[in-house]
Amino acid sequence: RLKMKSQYDINNIRGVDKSDMLDILLDLPRQCQRAQETANSFKLPGDYSVKRFDKVFFTGLGGSAIGGDIVKAYLSRQIGVPVIVNRNYDVPAFVDKNTLSFVCSYSGQTEETLSAYKQIKQKGSKIIMITSGGALAGISRKDNIPCILIPKGIPPRTAIGYMFVMPLVALSNIGLIKNQDKNLKEAINVLNDLKENALNTCIPSPKNIAKDIASKIFGKFVIIYGADDFLSGVVTRWRQELEENSKTLCMERVFPEMNHNEITG
Repeated sequence: RLKMKSQYDINNIRGVDKSDMLDILLDLPRQCQRAQETANSFKLPGDYSVKRFDKVFFTGLGGSAIGGDIVKAYLSRQIGVPVIVNRNYDVPAFVDKNTLSFVCSYSGQTEETLSAYKQIKQKGSKIIMITSGGALAGISRKDNIPCILIPKGIPPRTAIGYMFVMPLVALSNIGLIKNQDKNLKEAINVLNDLKENALNTCIPSPKNIAKDIASKIFGKFVIIYGADDFLSGVVTRWRQELEENSKTLCMERVFPEMNHNEITG
């Protein structure tokens, strides 16, 4: 752990960053760009037609499911069909031949996701796999399922650019949502600007909002609140990051639901 007086020293940060998380996180803008390019060049079979889909279904766990959460929140006022995220061995009865299913596992070995895939396939759903390899990639070849491959070698929780951008572009290319290229280009530019300026590792706290927040929540139990409409996926993601990267428990809550019961407690 860093002493607070040395928190600005990049050498001290790298001294405790054994997994090279800093550089991986700073690579997020480039990851999003690579994800966009890969998904745009990926050709789906002709029977993946917008006319047949009346729901979009994601199945995955942990960092492989968060992309579905963010897609769901981001598209809540754009997409004309329900978006559902599943984190389980089993899938709901409503998954059928009119469902577009994203089966997401960075490692390709997640047992819950492999179990869910078998059920999705039996129900006749059209499937797009997103993985870096493993058993899932092998199954995609055996069963002739479209599979978008992610580069290997990073922790699954850091593949958020791939897990969010790839299905977003796929939904756009199928025609379920409008083209996202302009929005993604703008988002990548914003991320690059944050990386180079507001969140630059050389900028000390309190001017660096990341360092400022980190110093305030260090050693505390954190509860993260956000608006349900667009930020529910972001709130979940932040909780996961604190728990897995910082090894600290925290909770997440969303407005307006918390106004009805939790606020009373």
